Amino acid sequence: MKHIIFTMYDPAKTADIAAASDMARSNLPAGLQTVAMYSCLGTPFSGFPESKMLTISVVEAENSEAIAALTYPIMLAGASVVSCVPALDITPGATQTLEKRLRG
Repeated sequence: MKHIIFTMYDPAKTADIAAASDMARSNLPAGLQTVAMYSCLGTPFSGFPESKMLTISVVEAENSEAIAALTYPIMLAGASVVSCVPALDITPGATQTLEKRLRG
């Protein structure tokens, strides 16, 4: 299942967090794959704390232990994992069909 991970950190810790992220991603456990990763250099949304960086990662994970293996070293380096939420894969034009199926 795909998950979206929001990670927030102080820009002064960018080098430490990048090193921890590279180390964690080079030793990914089986069942975890990074699909995409984005770093926001501006204010991503209203209410976001000033002078903070935000990284959004999309990972495909088989279990929570695989996600912990990725996020824990990054958190030790000083980042806050704000949320890790599952994401649905929806093909274009299939939203209505999926909604009907989920509602029962």
